[in-house]
Amino acid sequence: GTFAAGPVVRHELKNLKGFYDELVSQGLNPETKLLHFGPIETPKEAGRALKTTDAKVVFLKRLYSLDGVPIALACTYLPAIAAKVSWEEAVRHPSYAILETLLGIRIAEAEVSIRGRLAGRELGPILKVAQSAPLLVLERTSFCDAGTPREFTQFYVNSETYEFTLSASGPLPISPSIKEIAAAS
Repeated sequence: GTFAAGPVVRHELKNLKGFYDELVSQGLNPETKLLHFGPIETPKEAGRALKTTDAKVVFLKRLYSLDGVPIALACTYLPAIAAKVSWEEAVRHPSYAILETLLGIRIAEAEVSIRGRLAGRELGPILKVAQSAPLLVLERTSFCDAGTPREFTQFYVNSETYEFTLSASGPLPISPSIKEIAAAS
C-alpha cells in the first residue's frame, strides 16, 4: 500500500508556473530523472491538444522525486521543432525552459484540468505505489503569445503527498432555490 511519508506539497494553480519551479519556490530540492526524450508518432490526444497534424512530436518523460521518493511522472509533448534540443539539454531544463530558453517560444497562458485515476500496472511501479493507489492527473496545455498550443503535459501525481490548490474571489452568485431529488417508489 501507500502511506504519507511527510508533509503534503501544496501547488497553487493561480499563477502560471512549471511543476519543477513550483517545487523549488517552496524551498524544496526536487530530483528529476529523464526517462525518455525524442521524436515519436503523434498520439491522438497530443495531436488534438496541440492542434497539429504533424506525424511526429517530441516526447519527454520525466520522473520527479523528493528525498528519493517519487512524487510525479510528467509525460510532455512538444512541437517537432524541439527535436533540435539535445538529450543533455533536456536533462538540465524543465519543459517550459526548453520552450522559452532553448527554442525562443514564450508561454503566455495554460489551460489545466485535474482528475483522479488509479496508478495501475504502468504507473504504480514507476511511482512506487500500489496499482490500486489513487493518483491525481493534471493535464496542461500551454499556449504561446499568438494563442497556438505549444506544450501538452500529463502529470501523474501521488495524491497522498501532493495537492493542487486554487484561490477564488467573489462576488458569489447564489441560486434562489434548489431542486429536491424525487424519492424512488
